[in-house]
Amino acid sequence: TTHTDTGLPDGATYHYRVIATNPAGVSNPSNESDAATFPTLVAWRLQNGLAGDGSEDTLDADGDGLPALMEFALGLDPAVKDVANQPEASPVEEEGSTYLTLRFRRRTGGSIISNTWQVDGIIYRVEVGSDMQGANWEADATKVEWGTLPTNNGDGTETVTCRLKTPVDGAGNQYFIRLGVEEAP
Repeated sequence: TTHTDTGLPDGATYHYRVIATNPAGVSNPSNESDAATFPTLVAWRLQNGLAGDGSEDTLDADGDGLPALMEFALGLDPAVKDVANQPEASPVEEEGSTYLTLRFRRRTGGSIISNTWQVDGIIYRVEVGSDMQGANWEADATKVEWGTLPTNNGDGTETVTCRLKTPVDGAGNQYFIRLGVEEAP
């Protein structure tokens, strides 16, 4: 016999007892059984055959260039090579200037906290750098704006576009933009 509870909050422990009823009457309560709900990220890891503790978050099992933690953040399947839904940087012309944008999927819900987006135990950062070396990548609210309203993808994710506030043309400005994700503490 199995029973599934849905809609329970993450990270809680529940205690169950079973009482059976049939034409012969009502049984005594069973011994107590315990069950725990996992935070959403832990449940996703376990459902996808990954270690629940996050030790495999940097692995790219499907070879699409995205580590497991990024696949969770983007709402993707870590066993399916999904190149089409990766973050995409591109230039956009607005009012005679060219701006660098970053378009990406994220899990629905959440909110902006200290220039990051946080939902389901994940922190999303749009980072800007002046070179590809990574030593000077930063999530700086004075350089990036979160853009228009997200588009709901109907699968628990939404697509959002962010852009640099400074044009990249004419003045010799060189910028790079990327998405960084990490597990919230």
